[in-house]
Amino acid sequence: MAGEYIPAFRFKSLNNFFDKFLSIAMRERFIKSELIIYSGLDESSYVLDFGCGTGTLIKMILEKYPGIDIVGIDIDPGILQIAREKLNQYGASLVGYDGITIPFSDGAFDIVVTSLAIHHISTDRKVPLFRELNRILKPDGRLSILDFAIPNDVYSTLITSFLRKTEPIGDNIEGKIPGMLREAGFNNINQTGYYKTMFGALTILSGKK
Repeated sequence: MAGEYIPAFRFKSLNNFFDKFLSIAMRERFIKSELIIYSGLDESSYVLDFGCGTGTLIKMILEKYPGIDIVGIDIDPGILQIAREKLNQYGASLVGYDGITIPFSDGAFDIVVTSLAIHHISTDRKVPLFRELNRILKPDGRLSILDFAIPNDVYSTLITSFLRKTEPIGDNIEGKIPGMLREAGFNNINQTGYYKTMFGALTILSGKK
């Protein structure tokens, strides 16, 4: 049985709206540019974009590092098709995921990046997922996560209280992700960015295998 995930806004019918929403409400290009910088990518890196969605992050990485070897993986076939259309000219590699086992060998990747995907994983599946991400990283490989953060002001607190009724962000805004990463075997976990958006605060978390 495939692992569980929660689609954007809980409805797959909203997949086509997702890009526009992120660009307007979440300062997408700026914050994803920050993720690229903090992830320490270079042309020699072998990179996995976990939960690649419509492929925007992959497109940005390939524009900055045309020679980089990057693979996108997502559980949602519909959203992968949107990504294939967006990335057609780049020849990017995109693969499906059953929600349980990431289909790559131990120690395959230098870096894993993931953007606004982790909160879609159910609480009971997060640590097993992080163990899988740890498994496919090389020794001293790095994981960089862009996702919702603990709110630190009145506006962010109010908006995330509302948002959590439609988006499963509880583990993020309650600060549980770093502990889950440690449980899965990651070390040197740091918050390397914090950004306020219309729909709450986002953070970049990094960890090493």
